[in-house]
Amino acid sequence: MRAFSPQSGLPDAMRAVRHETGRIILLFLFLLPALLAWLAERAGMGWELVTLGGVLVALGVAGALRDRRRGRATILAVGLATGCVLMLGAGHGVLPPWLATTLPFAALAIAALLCDMRALGVSVLVLLVPMAPRLPESAWEAAGLVALAGLGWLAQGIALRTLAGPRVVLMPARAAAAPVWTRPAEAFARPGLLVQAERTPDGAVRLAVAGAASGRLRVSVR
Repeated sequence: MRAFSPQSGLPDAMRAVRHETGRIILLFLFLLPALLAWLAERAGMGWELVTLGGVLVALGVAGALRDRRRGRATILAVGLATGCVLMLGAGHGVLPPWLATTLPFAALAIAALLCDMRALGVSVLVLLVPMAPRLPESAWEAAGLVALAGLGWLAQGIALRTLAGPRVVLMPARAAAAPVWTRPAEAFARPGLLVQAERTPDGAVRLAVAGAASGRLRVSVR
């Protein structure tokens, strides 16, 4: 019987994956201002404003996690996707093309590890924002993100079906019934043949035979 969390309804294995993924996202948000400043400096942009954007995202996620107990996965996914969009903007013309293309897919794959369908859907919406102005050029990239999100939803559904055993239901304890002892009936041998005979008032004899024995039966009347 696999254990369930009464808070999230997820198996313990998926809860562990979600916890570790959340720690990775928080580490990324902690390093985000420095990464944005480095990219903006290389691109010849004003690093102060870009860095401030990273700080606001990190502080916003930290404040939302402190005030809310539920919906943590969605908040982390929004922070991750927003940080990815800021990195793409700050690193425009600096990041290698392969890295700029891979970055949204990597962010979406990490968001899928949060084991939350809503968080994955919100990540797709945020990551599609920078592609909207150049949608004709990035149609294949946008379709790839949607396809990856679909695979993530499918994988999470399969994981839930596989890892999630039947829920444990605890029934209230009842008082034990007092044992009742009875004497077993006396055993007797089962006869192989039963014969019943009776004489009628007019002198005739009636004979009844029952049993599993086979063969001929000889009857004598005196």
